[in-house]
Amino acid sequence: FDSFTDLHRAQYFAVAAGENVTGLEKIVRYGQSISQGPTLGNTLFGDAEMPEIAAPKIAPAPAWTLTEQLEREKDVVGMYLSAHPLDNFRFEMENYGLTPLSELEAEKTSGRPLRIAGYLASVAHLMSKKGTMYGRFKLVDYHGETEFMLFSEDYLRYRDMLVADNKVFIQGQYQRRNSYSEEIEFKIKSIVVLENVKRLFTKRVVIDIPLHQLNNEIVQTLQKHNEREGQAEWQIRILNPAEERTIKLTSGFRKIEFTDALAEDLSNIKEIQWGIIPA
Repeated sequence: FDSFTDLHRAQYFAVAAGENVTGLEKIVRYGQSISQGPTLGNTLFGDAEMPEIAAPKIAPAPAWTLTEQLEREKDVVGMYLSAHPLDNFRFEMENYGLTPLSELEAEKTSGRPLRIAGYLASVAHLMSKKGTMYGRFKLVDYHGETEFMLFSEDYLRYRDMLVADNKVFIQGQYQRRNSYSEEIEFKIKSIVVLENVKRLFTKRVVIDIPLHQLNNEIVQTLQKHNEREGQAEWQIRILNPAEERTIKLTSGFRKIEFTDALAEDLSNIKEIQWGIIPA
């Protein structure tokens, strides 16, 4: 190079054109170039005119998923700010007899079947010294978190569901690890994704309609969803407060599929009250 200015110019353009450095490295080198510019300009060769140094172009980073964003919020400030990863499943979390994870330990001696739900974190697929695969994951809900293990056939059955951020519904119970051990562990009986809970675990959809509020909108909504066959029963109660009477209508052999769309439509009808009975 004929001068330090030429060396500086070559260094700058090499950095600006480089695609194998991170955005942070580009920013650091850009800062160094700016801070060194005046010094390199005053050389033995006189005040050389420095080339204009353009700011580096930083490639856009891939967008975080909502769960990734929320986890980083929690890491930094200790709480979720934007939302909670389970907010889209609040209905499922509140209506299907779930045990909060913060209360799970108290159920160790109950022996009764339990339902828990949440999103998966810290998922690991591991191998034992004997060469058999097993899984470890953390389940997180609104109230706490608990770590679980899956071995042998249980792992093989559910390993495809062990994906970070997956929202799941788990049925199981505490029991002795085996007939030779007194140690109690939570035995997972089934795992399904949370988005299928409405369809699979709703026994009955119960709707209360005051007689004087019954209208075509309600009838058309019920008829529309009655066409989709599933596992849930209708139970419609027509309330007549004036005569203190209630007429109960059931779907009989006809069962419907309880979906997000049905839940939304029922919630939008102000004249009625409704709920579900879980299976």
